[in-house]
Amino acid sequence: MLFHHKEKVILISLYFLVFFFGAILGSFAHSFLYRFDENHTNAEITIFYPRSFCPQCKKQLKSWMIIPIISYFLSFGKCSFCKRDIKFNYLSYEIFFGLIAIFVYLTFDSLFIASINLCFVVIIFLQIRLDLKYLVLSTSLSLIIFMLGCLKNLNSSMMIIDSLIGAGIGFLFLFLINYIFNIITKKDGIGSGDFYLLAGLGAFYGIYLLPFVVLIGAIVTLAIHLLGITKGKALPLGAGLGIGSYIILATQNYF
Repeated sequence: MLFHHKEKVILISLYFLVFFFGAILGSFAHSFLYRFDENHTNAEITIFYPRSFCPQCKKQLKSWMIIPIISYFLSFGKCSFCKRDIKFNYLSYEIFFGLIAIFVYLTFDSLFIASINLCFVVIIFLQIRLDLKYLVLSTSLSLIIFMLGCLKNLNSSMMIIDSLIGAGIGFLFLFLINYIFNIITKKDGIGSGDFYLLAGLGAFYGIYLLPFVVLIGAIVTLAIHLLGITKGKALPLGAGLGIGSYIILATQNYF
């Protein structure tokens, strides 16, 4: 009975750590998007600089003030300096990705693979948001997706080769389509950010799942356009590929 109780404590502790790890990624995601928005009007604010600060009074936050979820309640939802309300978005991102983390860890048997997939989910979320709002994709985030793909397949030299071939074909596929389109129309039809994103997805899923990513991504992109989500803008192929990659991640065992 005592042993059974210890197992419950360990399991609850593990879920707490998983949730907290997801909350940290959620905090990163919100900070990334906020800083990306701010960088459009203030070039001094980048993804890495300055350190975390209150968006209203601009004072630099102390270490305990950036602890996900806990700091929000310790400060009663207000900035400890200017006493203004902290936007609920901060907390919602942390809770949302905390819950996503538990779902991902329950879905995949390996703790290592689950961690990689969770990071992948967060990075793809950021790419989708950037593409839908700005029609821009981050090359740095695509590089992270590429590295996650390589890490995921480290246990087999054949799988690593599959990842590298998938990355190369993913990049060349969109590059050549745009190249031919450019010759015919004298203008670009696909942004270079899409090349790098599909290269990253090729590394993550490998050559065999890459065609499904492209197919589903194209369908989703067309649906987004037809629904008028990006009315008056170019097709958000990156967002379509991102959503398509989520569908593949959830259903890849059936392929």
